[in-house]
Amino acid sequence: MREVKDRGRAKAPESKLSCAIVLPAEELSQLFGELAQGLNYSSVYTHSNPFSEGDTIQKAPKGDRISVTMRGQISGSTASSLFDGDGTTLTDTEVIKDGVAVSYHGNHRFAQYLGKTATGMLSCIEVDAGTLSDKELMSAPYFECVSMSGLQLDIYNDYIGGEVRLAYYFDGEKKIPLTSVSISGKLSDALNSLRLSNETTQTGRYKGPKLALLENIEIV
Repeated sequence: MREVKDRGRAKAPESKLSCAIVLPAEELSQLFGELAQGLNYSSVYTHSNPFSEGDTIQKAPKGDRISVTMRGQISGSTASSLFDGDGTTLTDTEVIKDGVAVSYHGNHRFAQYLGKTATGMLSCIEVDAGTLSDKELMSAPYFECVSMSGLQLDIYNDYIGGEVRLAYYFDGEKKIPLTSVSISGKLSDALNSLRLSNETTQTGRYKGPKLALLENIEIV
């Protein structure tokens, strides 16, 4: 209800903002899902995979290192299953460990093409919690993306951005509702600065940090 009310009174920023960005769980699900998809057998077979096993995804991390596991089941998720559409038993697979791509995953068909073991089409994603506490988050101004038209990600062109329909700018004391704003930056820089909350949440097919703090993203 608060967000509905704030949509009506939100305004465009009166001046350019320069601070860290906060992304909520819904956008994090998309972000980490895109990274994991880049390690799918189908991407490897078609030579469209942006990463290979052993590649460092976070080149120079100054924040929390990313660890991502693709799972068949997550408690509370309607995407949970014991097997995929091919009848393959789903095998949980850690695909990113401490910012490094450690394993591929995918269905029986592309696993056979590559001579790999099928994990099945894993629909759920779990991300390890980070170290960012609420107290630390509120120690400096930040721009919290509450509602976006959709997070735009282009791993191949190193881009992250999107239109923000509702945001809160925390000035160090209070939250100010804003609208008519976009964010834009280099994905690699954002990943290197990433701080993940130490509190987790579950939404849809995602279980992991409830928010992330990212530097080096422009607010326009």
